[in-house]
Amino acid sequence: MSGNRAARRPPTNTKLQRILCELEAKREDIHATMPLRETLRKLYVKGLPSGLDPAVVAAVIFARMPQGYEIERLVRRTGTEYDEALVTGVRRFLERFDVLYVLDVALVAALTEHGGVSWATAYEHLRQAEEQVGRDPSTNLPSDLDPAVLERISAAMDPWFSPRVVAHTLSLAHEGMGPLAWSIGEERGATAPQCDEEWALFIGCALHPSEAVREVLAVRCERIALLDEPGRSAVCEVLAYARRKHGERVPAPPL
Repeated sequence: MSGNRAARRPPTNTKLQRILCELEAKREDIHATMPLRETLRKLYVKGLPSGLDPAVVAAVIFARMPQGYEIERLVRRTGTEYDEALVTGVRRFLERFDVLYVLDVALVAALTEHGGVSWATAYEHLRQAEEQVGRDPSTNLPSDLDPAVLERISAAMDPWFSPRVVAHTLSLAHEGMGPLAWSIGEERGATAPQCDEEWALFIGCALHPSEAVREVLAVRCERIALLDEPGRSAVCEVLAYARRKHGERVPAPPL
């Protein structure tokens, strides 16, 4: 009975630091670190307990970035207690690693840090945008590119294009938003946006034109010819609607 109670006790700073030390010691052995990462995943899903050292929380986030619904769940018991620590952990991660597979939590952290909202509120904005995208898992394309849907996605992404946040948003878009180029030997290609948050960011960029946004989109337009169908048509459809609305402020896809 006492063992069961001990298993249910929230993790302490000491226990988390021990996990972090083990992750560091075993970082070259992915199989050895999997149980440790699973422990952190379960912690995120359950929700961080109150009273942890913010420095430890930041280190935990750096070691194992939350994904998907974990981003919301990890603060469900503590409100804004760890918002600054969460942002710090994400920032440290992005200083060393690519944003490509952590775009959702990077967007949440950017809005939290620069948009004056809580981590939970930032996630809710992103969740609304992702729900509007409604990506079809079989194609990784939005289920509906009707103008009304595009406008709803754009509206949900408004906070990321506010004056204090947009530069940070575009930095993430530059690094982690499709179409992304790839090459294998002499073979070259590109991939359309692959996930809900990536499509939401792409649509948000297309429908929030500015000179800085145009520069980011222009690079993407150069890659459209490398896309396979139906991804190419979906990207072109978004840009075509944006050009109908905003004219030459949005770059034209190649013919």
